[in-house]
Amino acid sequence: MSAEPSPPPGAGNGTPQHAPAPAPTDHGTSRVNAPPPGSGGAAKFTQPAGKDTQVTRVIPQIATAAAKKTVLVCDDVTQIRKILCFNLKAANYEVLEAEDGSEAIKVSLLHKVDLILLDVMTPKVDGFTACGKIKQNPKTAHVPIIMLTACSQKEDIIKALSNGACDYIVKPFKKETVLSKIEKAINAAAAAPPPAPGAPPPSAAPAHS
Repeated sequence: MSAEPSPPPGAGNGTPQHAPAPAPTDHGTSRVNAPPPGSGGAAKFTQPAGKDTQVTRVIPQIATAAAKKTVLVCDDVTQIRKILCFNLKAANYEVLEAEDGSEAIKVSLLHKVDLILLDVMTPKVDGFTACGKIKQNPKTAHVPIIMLTACSQKEDIIKALSNGACDYIVKPFKKETVLSKIEKAINAAAAAPPPAPGAPPPSAAPAHS
C-alpha cells in the first residue's frame, strides 16, 4: 500500500499562513519605496545608474492643505466688524481685529498679516492716516490694504488710493464683493516681485485734482 502524501506544513491544522511582505513597487528598472503609513515621510524613487551604483531621488509629498491667509479687519462699528470676521472665517481665513487706525498699525507690526480691511472713519487715527503709516513702514509696506468707506465720493476714493490702498469697498457691501476683492489683492501681492535690498518703501501715488 502506498503512503499518502504528507500535507504541507501548517495546512489544515489551523496554523495561519503569512503572506510574504510586499516588495517595493518596480517600474521597469526603477523602484519606488513608499514611506510607512502615517510617518509623514517622502517616497524614495531609486533609479539604477550603473552596475554597482544607484541614484536615489526624494519625491516630496503634496501638502494636504494650503496655509491659511490672515486678514486684519479694522472698523469701529462692532456689528460690521463681526460680520466681516464671520464671513472671512467661513471662507477659511485667519482673522485679526482692530477698533481704530492706531490699533490697526500696532497689530500689523505684531502679527504676520496678508491683507488689511481698513475703515476710513475710525477714531484716534483715521483710516487714511493709518493706511499711509502702514505703507511707509518697511516692515508692513508690502501688505495690501483695502479701504472701507460709507460714501462713494471720488475725492475719498482718490485719497484712499493715494495713501497706498490697492482697492476700496463702498458700504453697504456684499459678501461676494468683499471676498473677491480680498482674493484678488492677496494673489496680486504674492505675484509681485520682492523689493530690492535697501530700496525705500513704495511711496503713495500723487493725488489727482
